[in-house]
Amino acid sequence: MSTLFDLQLDRSLRRKLILICLSVAVIVSIIYSVVAFRLSSEMGINTEISYLEKRSLFLLAEIEEEGDAAQLRIKELIRMMQHAEGDGPQPIYVEVLGHHDRWQLNTDIPGQTLDIIKNEIQQKQVAGKNSGFIKYQDEYFLWSAQNLDNNAILMVIVSNSINDSMSHIAKRLAITSAVVFWIAVWLALTLSSWIAKRVEDKNEALRRLASHDSLTGLPNRLYLVDLLQTQQKHAEKSVKGTLLTIDLDKFKEINDTLGHSAGDKLLVIFAQNLAQVLSPEQTLFRSSGDEFLIWAPDISAEGCEAFAAQIVESLQQPICMNELPIHLEASIGIALCPEHSSDIDTLLISADIAMHEAKKLRSKWALFNKSHANDEKGQQTLRYRSELSEALAEQQIKLFYQPKVNLTSGKIVAAEALARWQHPVDGMLPPLLFIPLIEQSGKVREFGRYVIRHAIKQLSIWKTQGIMVPVAVNLSPYNLLDPDIVSYTQELCEKADIPPNMLEIELTETATSLHLHTISASLNRFKEIGVSISIDDFGTGMSSLAYISNLNVDTIKIDRSFISDIETNSSNLSIVTSALNLAKAFNCTVVAEGVENLEQATLLNKLGCHYGQGYYYSAPVPADKFTALLKFTPTLPVS
Repeated sequence: MSTLFDLQLDRSLRRKLILICLSVAVIVSIIYSVVAFRLSSEMGINTEISYLEKRSLFLLAEIEEEGDAAQLRIKELIRMMQHAEGDGPQPIYVEVLGHHDRWQLNTDIPGQTLDIIKNEIQQKQVAGKNSGFIKYQDEYFLWSAQNLDNNAILMVIVSNSINDSMSHIAKRLAITSAVVFWIAVWLALTLSSWIAKRVEDKNEALRRLASHDSLTGLPNRLYLVDLLQTQQKHAEKSVKGTLLTIDLDKFKEINDTLGHSAGDKLLVIFAQNLAQVLSPEQTLFRSSGDEFLIWAPDISAEGCEAFAAQIVESLQQPICMNELPIHLEASIGIALCPEHSSDIDTLLISADIAMHEAKKLRSKWALFNKSHANDEKGQQTLRYRSELSEALAEQQIKLFYQPKVNLTSGKIVAAEALARWQHPVDGMLPPLLFIPLIEQSGKVREFGRYVIRHAIKQLSIWKTQGIMVPVAVNLSPYNLLDPDIVSYTQELCEKADIPPNMLEIELTETATSLHLHTISASLNRFKEIGVSISIDDFGTGMSSLAYISNLNVDTIKIDRSFISDIETNSSNLSIVTSALNLAKAFNCTVVAEGVENLEQATLLNKLGCHYGQGYYYSAPVPADKFTALLKFTPTLPVS
């Protein structure tokens, strides 16, 4: 397999271009020579024939005037004509048919040859011609037959000048063809050089486009892979060095808050600042988004962590954007070559694993731990992360539905859509195995839209079946930073003819530094189009009260951790009671998650909880089974 640097101009291209141009030049020269030779020769012959016709008419006029003495006069005139030729006397044959006599004059034309020529002339006269030429034994015989009153004359001459003219024309055309040929050669060389240069420039532009990041101008991941493969190919022993993966922490928040244009400028400034820290032997690459790579062949295992600390130190200086100081933080993963791997793909994966370990531990940097990566769980996580894009593209992520039940009547009043991964090898995967990977991989926006799209599609299917049940979908605060998420949802509802109040957004409570007013703006737009808002896992986060007081939510969902032992745990009972009172104060409905038995459902109903959700009523099930549940068991047992 050829590498990126082998993608060069085909070295035979210029040679091919030259050969094509030369072939065209030769063909043009040949055509030019043949056509010019034929035209010139025909013109010369026609001129000779015209001259012969005039002489024969002149002689015929002399015959008419001289009468019986014409023969002597004609002989004298023919001698004069022969002596007038510069190249010596021409062989001439003259045949005259008069009133009373017939005579002929032949000078140096063999009799046998003359008979053949006269036979051909007779054939041409039958065809209506009275002059022309006949080529016989490499000689040109010009003839002219003229009639005047009762006299006729046939005049045949052997033209030496035609052969001389042909030779002269051929020489001139050879010189002209040679000049044309060499001009064509020069044009071929010039044209091939110009075309080859253009192709090489285009090829170089394509190579750069494929190997460099258009925003920062840095080489990209493909360039790094090719660089290391090329070095390993030509190295006598294993290539040594340190690979660092640098991922900016919470860059998405900055990008979505300040705008993509400001985010791009920030990345450029960050790349420039980071490049100043590196030595000439070290190379900075932009991998994707807010992820950068550094290949440091001069950094050994002993110095790699000190090098990472130096990079972290360089980030302490804030970057000013829109007159606001931005403090960037990064997580760095370190992998060593060849200690961790000599294979470039494995080395990149190792650095990526170390980077995520640094994020998890909040340790700024982490050195790849080979023993951790070799365990089954690490390999599984790595595999799932690499398969996420394919899972979304092939719609392997399925929505299961769990009913929300009125605790008084047992009626199914709504459903929550919960994501499951139908893995082609490992079967059905629960959300805990892939939702964190989605958040780490930067596919939160894509996944959020995926869930909304499929939930509305299911609502449309149920509508055609006469089923109208609201569906709740889970979004994170990051999804709400998508500037088009509300218009995207509204457009899907309009196309499917689904009222927006059939959709509910469950905002998951996550540890984030996002400003509440930023989230609130999106939520308010959702509420304006009729979408309901609820807080999921209420009571587990640090910002629960801030959410409920600032986000104008419609529903709060009490986390299952408070419901699991509510019958025996007085503390959890007090928390649930307080949450119900709080919800009442804010005019919110309450859904209790994790209802597992009749005792919990009965107690919650007595406390004034409106709705319940949990395995006591139904586990999350595929859409077809939930449809059957709605049709055949629309009311679930409450006692």
